[in-house]
Amino acid sequence: MIDDTINVSFKEIEKAILKSQHCFRNWDLEKEIPQEHIDLMKFATTQAPSLQNVAFYKIHWIQDRETIEKVHACTHGAPYRIENGKKVVDPNPREDDHLYDMGDATQSQALANIVVVFEKYYHPEEYFKEKRINDTAREFDSQVALGISSGYLNLTAGLLGYETGCCISIQHDKLKEALNMEGDPLLIMGIGIKAPNMSRRVHQLEHDIIYPTNPRQEVPIVEYN
Repeated sequence: MIDDTINVSFKEIEKAILKSQHCFRNWDLEKEIPQEHIDLMKFATTQAPSLQNVAFYKIHWIQDRETIEKVHACTHGAPYRIENGKKVVDPNPREDDHLYDMGDATQSQALANIVVVFEKYYHPEEYFKEKRINDTAREFDSQVALGISSGYLNLTAGLLGYETGCCISIQHDKLKEALNMEGDPLLIMGIGIKAPNMSRRVHQLEHDIIYPTNPRQEVPIVEYN
């Protein structure tokens, strides 16, 4: 495991928070992620809090390139407009804008060094000896658990120096078949090392495709001092 004497400064934590908020879409696949880093990231996903400590998700942790490419092939295409010879992806084109073309701009964050897929899962009867919570899966609780776990993973990866990119643009039936899932896929997250000398917004395979970025909307904070 990671040397537990490592100290992280406030500045490094702040940098990891800001970096992990961005979606990276291209990767240096010549480099490898050490096993002790992988173990720590796995630990983060499985130890995140959830209602009654129930496992609301199953995690597919994928390093095999052939399987990663299958996952990538299950991501949605996206519309784009042409700007200065670049295909600029826009998920919300205007219906009357003739400059838009429905392109097959897949989600290349799913081509990272490591790809993690969260699958819907709910079997509390395997955990509790007696009935303690409703037998029916509670969608809100499931979504909260997924958000916390993926957030733990995202920030842990950032603190270890890696880039991440999340994706919910999924062809669900196709991905279920590709990974032999019982439940529905909920989220894909790519984790890895960014390709050198390339904007994080550029597609891994098609460099003329670029994804948009939006300024972070301010989150209101109400303080009680």
